[in-house]
Amino acid sequence: MPTLVALMAVVLAILAGAGFYLTVRPLPFNPTVWQSSLGSTRGRMLKSLLSQTDFLAFSRGEVEVYLGAADFDDRMIWYDLGPAGEDSPVDARANMGNANDLYGVFAYDQAGVIKEVLYSHRRPTLGSQPFDSAAWTSAAPAGRRAMFMSALGKLRGLGMTRAAVLALLGPPTGERVRSQYDIGRGGSVFGGQKALILEYNPGDTVVASHVQE
Repeated sequence: MPTLVALMAVVLAILAGAGFYLTVRPLPFNPTVWQSSLGSTRGRMLKSLLSQTDFLAFSRGEVEVYLGAADFDDRMIWYDLGPAGEDSPVDARANMGNANDLYGVFAYDQAGVIKEVLYSHRRPTLGSQPFDSAAWTSAAPAGRRAMFMSALGKLRGLGMTRAAVLALLGPPTGERVRSQYDIGRGGSVFGGQKALILEYNPGDTVVASHVQE
């Protein structure tokens, strides 16, 4: 009897190991499966996918043939408002450009509606000088800071869209779209949730690609 129990334990262990392997084993990349799957299955295809391409120079349309629409898009434009000051720590939600400068950041959705106004530093010091388009256009970045709150008031009156921001403030200092695809644990057994991040330039072409841990 003990021998039978031991044999059954071995068999169960083998079956459990086989089942575990089947749930974590790498899979060949398949666009149809990827687009209909959750992150864990995508993670098992990640190595195969990245062995084929890193998507650099792909258009958004070409990316979506492979991956479908992103799970989440982070869309932003920002304006340099000059030196931030030593008492203003960087805000990780909107960290871009020169870490010593303050940036006013507009996050917007796919329809171009502003969702949130961020700053690259916490507790920024802003003035309340009336907005003047000629002065804004000709001012150095630090000279725009005193007018920024008044500009926000005008933009709220215009409905706070990306188009309204550009019409009032002119071309941004920078902009980006970061598309995120959930890939679970990235095909590994341990570790936290991961994502495949593709960064697009204003022409909707991929300029950077990486796995976010």
